[in-house]
Amino acid sequence: MDEDTVQNDLLLGTSRLFLAGGLSALFLSIAHTHQVLWFLSLFALVPYLWKLKRTGFWGSILLGAIFAVCFSFVVFIENILLSPIVFIARLSILISIFSLFGITFNRIKKSIGFYPVFIAALWIPLEYFLIRWAGIEGVLNFPYSGSNLLIRFASLFGLLTVSFFIMLINFLILLLLELVIKIRFSGARFKYCKSGATFRPRENFGLAKPRNFLPNFRGPPAIMP
Repeated sequence: MDEDTVQNDLLLGTSRLFLAGGLSALFLSIAHTHQVLWFLSLFALVPYLWKLKRTGFWGSILLGAIFAVCFSFVVFIENILLSPIVFIARLSILISIFSLFGITFNRIKKSIGFYPVFIAALWIPLEYFLIRWAGIEGVLNFPYSGSNLLIRFASLFGLLTVSFFIMLINFLILLLLELVIKIRFSGARFKYCKSGATFRPRENFGLAKPRNFLPNFRGPPAIMP
């Protein structure tokens, strides 16, 4: 593998991290700045979790940093000029929180497997730290959304329980999306196998580079003296 190929792969991987982290931060930022749209948080983290599930140690740290930076520059934009020190402090805390969540997520996935309920429960102490010690209302908390359902749920079970269920719903949507994709590709595989063709995803869907085909010509037989 040459140097150009390595650089292209690195650039493509980084671009995917920016796309996943930025898209999730955008949806969640809209839910925070326009809290009547709080329901966007129910699926805002799906791109982030999708990529987090498929990345490694350093990728999870970079993905968390990208998400925190994009989220902070929208939600805490008024602090940039008014209180830059407060903005830097909040940004640093969010980067640390999401990096820690990503690292823990990958460690648990490699150790015991992917369990959405257990992983979603790990977000509760991180959210508590943001509310209690970091001076942030929370990432998945919407106490002033104006939704009677959300207010009643929070009054009965607490704000941290709201965060847990929002994270859990994002995980369930991720699992549903993966299941749909799996069924879709399984149907394509069954169709190819039934017709007698060989199913190769990289070649059948145009993902493989074309190979140069040279016919194997045989010369005339040698004449023995």
